[in-house]
Amino acid sequence: MDRPDTGISVPDGVDRRTFLQAATAGGTFMIAGCADEAGDDVDAGDDGDVAGGSGDDEETDALTLLTYEPLEDGDPTEMDDPAPIQVFLRYLIEEFEAETGIEIAHQSLSIEEWRTQGNSILGGSGAPAVSESMPGPGEVGDLVHAGHFTTLQDKVDPAIIEARDVNGWTFEDGRMLNYGVGDDVYGIPHYMSGLPLWFNIPVLEDAGVDYERLRHANDVTWEEFNDICEQVKDAGYIPMAMGNRVGGHIPYKFSVAVNKTVGHEAVFEVLDPESDRQINDPEFVEALELVEEWWDRGFINEDHLSLDEDEGETYFFQNEAAFITDGIWISYLWDAVSDPDELGPMGEGWDYMWWPYRPDVYEDGKEELLGFNVGAYGISSRAEEQGLLDDAVEWLNYYMSEEIAQFRADHGDRIPSHQAVDIGPEVQAAMHDDLTSNVQATRTDDMLLPEFASELTSTGQLMFSDEMTPQEVLDACQEALDDGVERYE
Repeated sequence: MDRPDTGISVPDGVDRRTFLQAATAGGTFMIAGCADEAGDDVDAGDDGDVAGGSGDDEETDALTLLTYEPLEDGDPTEMDDPAPIQVFLRYLIEEFEAETGIEIAHQSLSIEEWRTQGNSILGGSGAPAVSESMPGPGEVGDLVHAGHFTTLQDKVDPAIIEARDVNGWTFEDGRMLNYGVGDDVYGIPHYMSGLPLWFNIPVLEDAGVDYERLRHANDVTWEEFNDICEQVKDAGYIPMAMGNRVGGHIPYKFSVAVNKTVGHEAVFEVLDPESDRQINDPEFVEALELVEEWWDRGFINEDHLSLDEDEGETYFFQNEAAFITDGIWISYLWDAVSDPDELGPMGEGWDYMWWPYRPDVYEDGKEELLGFNVGAYGISSRAEEQGLLDDAVEWLNYYMSEEIAQFRADHGDRIPSHQAVDIGPEVQAAMHDDLTSNVQATRTDDMLLPEFASELTSTGQLMFSDEMTPQEVLDACQEALDDGVERYE
């Protein structure tokens, strides 16, 4: 299969994948080189210290902010389509700086990089005062366990703490899934998203599939979905497109299969010392075998192991594939690589369905929707000694305020999750209603420890090359999880 034409011109001497990731603002972003202007990305120093911090315990002038997203120019109020978070970040940083006189030095790391470097970065004396983290023991739980985040309930505006679970994302006692344990709050999530199946309307129409049956549906059965994939493949299209060069989509697919086979509560039991359940138990192996079956039946693009995530999804946005899975923010990629005359915007040219369920195996799986509270802001435990604690609290009080949340809901491509707001764009509003009225089951790599996530992404790739069976993959994952539990203890 030919590699997709992204429609983006790559300069001579620049690696194609690296350039595509940067051009579409959605792949892997290393911390950029030092910049003189406030709000521009700055550099990472030695030993995990992040430039913008002092490198020692002396006070610094700029408030250091680390996020998953780089910054892009633009005015959200003047955009026809919902503005991406990259535009909102720069816009709100500049508004905050003008309003408060507090300078922000911004850095960005991809989620994958943050998972591998987060402990060393936050453990350095130049740790960013404010940073994002993902939910679960594999992310914020690991960082809290290492003492890198300070509690927020005694620092930020109480109204923000009280509103944090307004959209149904509760802080469950004893679990790091939602950034808190008991009364201690270590992060406040600022947007949520589903991880549904997005479907391409022109492709499905040409393949003779009734796409209206799929729109926002959660009652499509596993067999019905597989039949649709066969129909799409017979019509000459890719049923499911993905880029899996670094293994990032394996947790998506495994999580879905687990949720629909045994339920997300079973994953929590894997870490429960009172439970004998392990991640290599037969029901989990069965779930991973369902993912392997998609590959064996030709439902996944053959070159997915050589493509990054955005490259794989380009097939979808150029009308070569029927389905992809990602968060609601992928409209940026449509804007970057699609011809609007060939594929209309979200809701017109493409829309979403929830992953199929298995009524004969787990009837309640229909109600388990894959989604998560993405990107919580937390304050470093080093912020006070850096002289940045007050500024960090002021940023959180500003960015997490009801006024800013409503502004983002009116003009942005993501769903605010920390305030009661009216959701503007139609598709975002529908997904918000779906997520808050059903069970939200997040990814298994967030629910378990980092050792598991790393092992699943690497050994899962070997499953697609027929070098490991699903049983062998999860055996390796259980061994890695045992190592992680030992480290925790």
